[in-house]
Amino acid sequence: FNGVFDGLNHTINGLYINRSSTNCIGLFGFIKNENSTIQNVGLVGGSITGQDNVGGVIGSENHGNITNVYNTGLVNGTNFVGGIVGNKLAGTTANVYNTGTVNGAEGVGGVVGLINSGVIRNAYNTGMVSGTKYVGGIAGEITSAIENVYNTGVVIGSSGVGGVVGYK
Repeated sequence: FNGVFDGLNHTINGLYINRSSTNCIGLFGFIKNENSTIQNVGLVGGSITGQDNVGGVIGSENHGNITNVYNTGLVNGTNFVGGIVGNKLAGTTANVYNTGTVNGAEGVGGVVGLINSGVIRNAYNTGMVSGTKYVGGIAGEITSAIENVYNTGVVIGSSGVGGVVGYK
């Protein structure tokens, strides 16, 4: 996807995607442009399953902004799995939340699995997050900034596990 998507505060109920051997899975599989924006949409219920770079809303995003989005459904994958975004290179993720369960192996987060640059701001997670390595209530792996975030969900993992961030 390359552009602006404004959900106008609508919800998508019961979205089911089951592509367990495919990468970049979510409502939007891959966002490639720094001017792209996904905003004002919620995913209610449903189940998103993929392999790597799996998110409820976006599987993988090179650049761009995510604002006013949420997920309440189940998200499953292997590496870089998040309730909102699986793998995010740069940009802002703001005013987002996840209440659904997120499962993976490495780089698993309630909001973002892996974020390399940019910022996560005004975000929270109340869903259970489980994985093996680099597992966090907000982000599994992060090299950027986080501001005004919290997690009350259970976080389960073996190595690099944190209530907010698994590995920084």
